[in-house]
Amino acid sequence: MGLFNYPKADDRVKPYLNDDMGLLGCPEWLLTPYQRHDVVRTMLLFQLLHPKLKENGWEEIYEMERALVWTTLSIEDRGVMIDVPRCREMQAWL
Repeated sequence: MGLFNYPKADDRVKPYLNDDMGLLGCPEWLLTPYQRHDVVRTMLLFQLLHPKLKENGWEEIYEMERALVWTTLSIEDRGVMIDVPRCREMQAWL
């Protein structure tokens, strides 16, 4: 058993994990309960850790991190523009 006696991640989905496509090939009958369990586990972690954030006065840092999630997702989705010639200049300089 895992957190709060809630089942750990389902090992049955592991064979379907793929570097390129994630769990795209996983059958729906197996993926749906796995996704539901993932949501519940995430909420349980939040309920466990959020009071500790408050106790330690880390709420402001937590909120900053939450705001950064959207930027990070955008970067992962679109990528980041890189000035390749400038990078080469800097590499030569180093």
